[in-house]
Amino acid sequence: MFFDDYDRFYRHRAQGELQWEFQTDQREIGEPLKFAYLFAEKRSGQPVASIAYVNTKDVETAKQLLAEITFQEAPAFLEFSLSEARKTHFDVQTLGGLRQYLAPFKARLVTQTATKQRQTIERRREDERLVYDSYRRRQAAAIFETLSLDERQEIEALARRAAAGFGGSLADAMVAAKRVQIVVQRYGDRIQSFEAWKGSL
Repeated sequence: MFFDDYDRFYRHRAQGELQWEFQTDQREIGEPLKFAYLFAEKRSGQPVASIAYVNTKDVETAKQLLAEITFQEAPAFLEFSLSEARKTHFDVQTLGGLRQYLAPFKARLVTQTATKQRQTIERRREDERLVYDSYRRRQAAAIFETLSLDERQEIEALARRAAAGFGGSLADAMVAAKRVQIVVQRYGDRIQSFEAWKGSL
């Protein structure tokens, strides 16, 4: 029982502490060091493997920058800031020279995030509209089948007249589309509106 308790309370606790310490070391040492090497690679155009060492000041600056952005955002920050520096012919020598581009980069991230969110909302709305259109076509077809023979013939004639300028398989598709359109115009009160349909999902 003593050994079981030891495993449960001490060894597992020690493993948790080691994992926490490893993650802390990654944030405090590993990631800033990688960031500094990445900067040296992008600035010099040489692969990381050929870079013998990096300036300790760059590592400290990397740590400060990583308090503002994530490590995953670091490559994009370097691409952005070095590109901006080239526009003004600024010969960047240290990572600290890129600090001035941090605020514009973060503003750009906010804009990109807002754009992505807007695009996601627009795609979702478009998908909903497509699904609703499919629902409305099915409903119109079902309503058409419940109409009297005279009503169906009248709608069919109107649809064919409207699609008279088309030929082949396109003509059939246009007749079907016009038939749905006419049914919706005449009997739209039997079909749920987009808002009512969406609320029923």
